[in-house]
Amino acid sequence: LAGYDALFARALKKVPEDSLEAKRLKFFQREFVDPLRPKADLVSVERELKRRAGRPDRSVLDNGEFESLDGWRLETPHGTGTMELDRTTFASGAAALKVVMSNHVSVVQATHGKVVPGKRYRLSYFLKTQDMVPLNKGGQVYMELFNGKWQFFPRGGSNLGTSDWFHRCYEFTAQDLPEEPAKEPIFRIFISNCTGTFWIDGLRVEEIEDGAK
Repeated sequence: LAGYDALFARALKKVPEDSLEAKRLKFFQREFVDPLRPKADLVSVERELKRRAGRPDRSVLDNGEFESLDGWRLETPHGTGTMELDRTTFASGAAALKVVMSNHVSVVQATHGKVVPGKRYRLSYFLKTQDMVPLNKGGQVYMELFNGKWQFFPRGGSNLGTSDWFHRCYEFTAQDLPEEPAKEPIFRIFISNCTGTFWIDGLRVEEIEDGAK
């Protein structure tokens, strides 16, 4: 699907945005490519919300429910984008983070060294996408954790296209910090070589305690 998306993206760049050719390309993509995409796993969203119900939020990230923009910043070194709270479209709490972007954009938060090397963690979040199109084969949306070494979730890219809310979950062991870290520990939502809109909510990085499910 990434190849088809890149093909349509290149074709759309060659024609005027409101032209008949552009409308035809979008029609064929919507009718013949979008139906091939994996459907949103709404069951897993409900399951995760039930799992979290009544449990304290022990995430090392601050404000992962996006009740405000506190602690988050938008970086656009090689692209353009906007970041805002959306109080009409969310999976949990009362708001979600909405990002509209083109090319390289990232949403960053410093973790202040709260991730302990050698400990096991679970990264979990809800995501919704709209018209997420790669500009080339490297187009992708993923999460990054820097704790002396970069860790990527998922590696190789995903989360493209258009989808209602779905849940993503990854377990990992925090990497060891070097003796003299070159950068502060950070968590980053990274969007590379893409255009489109996505919403993220309920973002947590929690330590996995022995015997926890």
